[in-house]
Amino acid sequence: MRTISSLMTDKENAEERKESERVEEYLEEIRRAEENSEECTTTTLAKKLKITPASVTEMLRKLRRDGYIEYEPYGDVHLTARGRAVGKSVLDRHRVAEEFLRMLGLNEEEIHDEACKLEHALSDKVFLALSEHLKELGGVVPLSALKEGEKGVIVRIDTDLICMGRGHGYGCSENALKRLADLGFTPKTEVEVKRIAPFGGPVEVTLRGTTVCIGRRFAEGILVRKAGCADNVSR
Repeated sequence: MRTISSLMTDKENAEERKESERVEEYLEEIRRAEENSEECTTTTLAKKLKITPASVTEMLRKLRRDGYIEYEPYGDVHLTARGRAVGKSVLDRHRVAEEFLRMLGLNEEEIHDEACKLEHALSDKVFLALSEHLKELGGVVPLSALKEGEKGVIVRIDTDLICMGRGHGYGCSENALKRLADLGFTPKTEVEVKRIAPFGGPVEVTLRGTTVCIGRRFAEGILVRKAGCADNVSR
């Protein structure tokens, strides 16, 4: 029979894990904003994480105290080297988890939520093994993940990712899809990355014989399979 003390220990461990996951979620979101050169404040974090500004302020104070961020009330939030390392690690795990789940055939509505759970559970060993396996398979990745000179074939357009950047893009899925289609970004089209601007700037690509420059948020929502791993490419 379990003792009361052992049950209390389990409860305390569960609470510690939950708190650790909350810290990781904040650092991941701050890192995502940093990558995209987006404003990161108490208000923007509250909207993205869907919690109250008061709760965000409380957590930001804790993160600052623990050396993860630089932050002053009503000001922008910036990661320290320590915070950036953790945020990048969690974001990398999230993206690998999304890619894996996408290959399993889950719908886009489920993928993000499930990846949020997996990102906290993947050990370093499993994360590295899964990353290498997906690379060998030539899995689906965001256009923004390709390097200059690399080619990919468009698999689908994820408007959820694009429209998370409302105020930085076209604001709604219908307009985003129409705009991208007008530019030639449609499934089975081959694209080549020509230039990636620094500091989260736009991505310049060629497709259908034309050079096009798109914002980083749009590039994150265009999902491609690296050239050589897809069939029936249309130009």
